[in-house]
Amino acid sequence: MTYTDTVKIKASEFDRINRLLHIYSLEEMTDEELQEAGANTHHCEGVFTAHFADGSTMNYDMCSGTENYYDDVVWTSPDGSRDVIIDCEFELSDDIEVEIDGNLYIVKIEKEA
Repeated sequence: MTYTDTVKIKASEFDRINRLLHIYSLEEMTDEELQEAGANTHHCEGVFTAHFADGSTMNYDMCSGTENYYDDVVWTSPDGSRDVIIDCEFELSDDIEVEIDGNLYIVKIEKEA
């Protein structure tokens, strides 16, 4: 079965997320460069949660450690008893697709002005 949800993200936020995900090394940046880029170490922020018709969800967070930013994407089963961590892509794209237990889950990302 295929489940789809559409989430809306402002185009400027979409671009900011991808800019941060593409920073090669936070460790090599000065404090001024970090501030100018709007980057932080040891930071995590929620970007969106998609809700599917079967009751499952997919949560997308953007986090950073000491070295770089990464996407933290987790699918949660309808009853909340199971989480599946989705491999990092280090990029926010127009669609996220993942197959779990023979079902295809698609998150369509719609950019708003």
